[in-house]
Amino acid sequence: MAIENEGIGAGIEQLRRAAEGGETRALVLYHTLLEIMAHAPQGEIAARVQTAADRITSLADSELGRHAYEIAERFLESQDRLAKADQAVALLEAAADTGFPRALLRLGHLYRDGGTVAADPALAVDYFERAAEAGARGALIQLGLTYRDGMGVEPDGDRALAYLEDAALAGAPDALFQLGLTYRDGLGVEPDTERAIAYFEEGARAGLPWALFYLGTTYRDGIGIEADAGRAVGYFEQAAEAGLPAALFHLGVAYRDGVGVQADPAHALGYLEEAAQAGLPAALVEIGIAHRNGVGMEANGDRALAYFDQAAIQGVSSGAAEALTTWLARTESAGGVEMLTRYLNLDFGDGGHWLVRAYETLTPNESAELIQLLLNANGHPVAIDGLFGAETIVAVQEVCSDLAAAGCRGPLLTVETIRMLRQAYVTGNQS
Repeated sequence: MAIENEGIGAGIEQLRRAAEGGETRALVLYHTLLEIMAHAPQGEIAARVQTAADRITSLADSELGRHAYEIAERFLESQDRLAKADQAVALLEAAADTGFPRALLRLGHLYRDGGTVAADPALAVDYFERAAEAGARGALIQLGLTYRDGMGVEPDGDRALAYLEDAALAGAPDALFQLGLTYRDGLGVEPDTERAIAYFEEGARAGLPWALFYLGTTYRDGIGIEADAGRAVGYFEQAAEAGLPAALFHLGVAYRDGVGVQADPAHALGYLEEAAQAGLPAALVEIGIAHRNGVGMEANGDRALAYFDQAAIQGVSSGAAEALTTWLARTESAGGVEMLTRYLNLDFGDGGHWLVRAYETLTPNESAELIQLLLNANGHPVAIDGLFGAETIVAVQEVCSDLAAAGCRGPLLTVETIRMLRQAYVTGNQS
């Protein structure tokens, strides 16, 4: 079909109506043309639209499914993925209707995990089963994990084991270390360390870094066997050579603490920095602790706080807690460090600054205590009793005096208020 510049808009509108009517080819072509219109240079739009129309019109159903899947993945990986979620799901469902296994598997993940779409465990299992029937070995693993860990379904150890064993027999190597974990930790089965190690070793021979890693943790922690820290380090080293950030992290901890190797702070720091650079934010917390405590280097609180802050921003709850502890210790706030040790294991959530993160996730009493600690550290002594009493309210109003209209709301302290408190502290230190 020939496409002229002036006819593109009308043609896209026709495709949109056809797509809404459930025509898969129209849906794929519609989104393809929208992408071209959004990104192609003006002078090339007509030619690119014509090429795309000719190509998609002639695609076989299997290739059409692949094309729909690829567009959906671009939507789901974009910054506005939530806004595009409905379109992505429509494309994935269109691809699934052609029998494309990866689309079926992706829909299973989306409906099991929720977030992008409303969770629907029964629908997730249906998609995983269809993906497995279409030849996706990974779907067998996901079915195994879904039933083993009870992800939206009633846990069923026998069913989980059957799926994972089928995946392993079908040649899915990841099933091997999952079977190892299942037997090592007794997940729906009787613990059997000997069988677990056999599966880990088989996975290691198949080139799985995670199998090597779990061999390392099994020997280091003596799970069902006699502990052998030196042997564990050997497995961690092999996993690290295969590019696994978690192995780098555990090597750093081993060299820091001298477990299985001679303690070597410099070597430890090197491994932890490699782990952080490889995308493991938990390593940033350990590096921060080393800088704060002067392990293998001169103590540097500012550098420690910078590492803790990076970890907290990336969602590591202990980064937020260590940052708060370090900051309050530097302000010599009475009881601050002891008070905050209670909060070290909290999940502070995603994004934001560590102060806001902590405030958002504490209970009302704990958040009151935290605010009172911050007020004390800022030169406004109040009782640390977990109550928003008159003293606390007056102190907050004093700290927020110039910003009351923006977020200071008396006893009903909000995230905006804690932001104002922190800004007041920063501003006071800079003046």
